[in-house]
Amino acid sequence: MPGTGLLLAPYNESMRLGQGFNSFLQVPCVGNAVTCDESMLVAERPPRGVSQVVSYSSRLVEKISDIVQIMNISAGSSIKNGSIEVSGNSLWIDEAKFLSSDMNVLVSVKVLIVLVPDMPPSSVAHYFRVDDEKFSDIYGDCYISGFVEGGELHGIVSIKVLDASNKKDVERAIKRRMNGMGPILNEGSDGSQLSSTLSETETTISVSWSGGKLINLEDKEWSLDTLLRTAAGFPTKIVCCPRRTWAILTKYESNRSFVRWADKNKISIPQYQDIQAYTSHLLDMYMAYKANIARLGAVLRNPQDYVVSSVHDAISTDVAGLEHQRETMKAQMGLIVKEIDILCINPEKIGRAEGKFQIPSPEVWISRLPVCHRSLLEIAYGILTWSRYSKLHKQTGVAKIASVESHKYWGNFQ
Repeated sequence: MPGTGLLLAPYNESMRLGQGFNSFLQVPCVGNAVTCDESMLVAERPPRGVSQVVSYSSRLVEKISDIVQIMNISAGSSIKNGSIEVSGNSLWIDEAKFLSSDMNVLVSVKVLIVLVPDMPPSSVAHYFRVDDEKFSDIYGDCYISGFVEGGELHGIVSIKVLDASNKKDVERAIKRRMNGMGPILNEGSDGSQLSSTLSETETTISVSWSGGKLINLEDKEWSLDTLLRTAAGFPTKIVCCPRRTWAILTKYESNRSFVRWADKNKISIPQYQDIQAYTSHLLDMYMAYKANIARLGAVLRNPQDYVVSSVHDAISTDVAGLEHQRETMKAQMGLIVKEIDILCINPEKIGRAEGKFQIPSPEVWISRLPVCHRSLLEIAYGILTWSRYSKLHKQTGVAKIASVESHKYWGNFQ
């Protein structure tokens, strides 16, 4: 977390002091990897009058990996689980909705108010009895040495602009409103303009928080403006109701006695810091494939609503062809999971992995996928109403509608 210099992982109730931990997948390992005297741990509260450590972020994001980075969630674990989640956290991300939206806003607030510090070196003792090959599998690459109390709030707003010509206006309105976010909310701020702009969009909002009890200051249905106002007041709520939010992780090799023992027994600890960017790239690929598969599933359920794309190697809408393509994509996702397994054991193989890892980009498939009747029309001109589409569909068919309406729309500008 910015401002702390600590290696942290999202907290869950199964965590214990001295427990081994795999920081790459953010999964607990064997208990009592190191021993400690919990009576020696004393919570350090900020002196009176000293502010908490607060981290704000509100911005437009384009990639799923941007979310996991800000939320401090393991990209590798998200791939292994097939979804983005944190134990004990109610935030659920609809990856297909995220990827199909015109823009996505991420609002995040993290508050540190109580710190339970690392265990004193004198309280650590090692009783490792394992060879180099099995060490990281059993003990991980670090151990839990303390906890942080405070709170965090995350909100994701996915926006689909109904009229494509208004996209820039919507983006400008969002950026203007986000520029007003900060530790102290300007009471004179008025979100009515933003609300008016977003009324012409399809908006999906997912919000989760830890600490602060009831945090919706206005007790209203969630909107982007309400989310930003709530985020601005969140640190005040945490003062009254903090909770254990993160675990502090300590690398084994930071302890002198372990370094001596590891050198004697020829034990090496995996170093994951150099593979984070590559893992984030794999996560974005995995989630894009997942969205493509969901699209194929929609075609299989309602084939009458889709037509074959106009590209030369388009995927047909017959059941056999769709199922074959779906299995092919699932196989590509399986290769990504396998790559994560390899990196977890041998992260030093990243250079070789990047050179040999030949999985087609999921974006290559997007233009080949069957197109929804309505989506085809939106691409063609962006403004045809559904009622007009339904009427014209019976008379001329989808391809003819797209051609006629596109000509009419662009003809207005000639």
